[in-house]
Amino acid sequence: MIPLRKSSVSLSLPSARMVRGYEIRRMPLGAFLAAMEQLQGFPALLMEGLFPGQKVESIFAQLKACTGDMLVDLLARALTIAPGQVIRLAAGLTGIGENRLLEDGDIGLAGLTDILTAWLEVNEIENFTRAARHLWARAGALAGGSGGCSG
Repeated sequence: MIPLRKSSVSLSLPSARMVRGYEIRRMPLGAFLAAMEQLQGFPALLMEGLFPGQKVESIFAQLKACTGDMLVDLLARALTIAPGQVIRLAAGLTGIGENRLLEDGDIGLAGLTDILTAWLEVNEIENFTRAARHLWARAGALAGGSGGCSG
């Protein structure tokens, strides 16, 4: 078996960053999946609120082209739709307690977006989504399809 090596770009990325007095660290995959599991049912509520009246295809097209800035904007708008669930998600992803996120005067809405932006950067989410799109396209090509789900 050939050992996998981290790229020089990955090695140069910080594994943690201080934002508003909180350390934002890279998250292990298991912790990320646990945070996502807490949110069952949340996506449908959120999509209807963020993309009212839009068809699934339109929503997916917008999300497919999603940038870090767009994701931060969506997260900020999500706060108006389902604030408790967004705070729970932010707490689960960052390791900062829900009460601290809600009550620390140094955080506020701008601080929350700063914290989430740092989390996206430290965890290389844009690189992940780019790689996942590529993988999805290759899997679809190998299966002789378009890369989409069939069912």
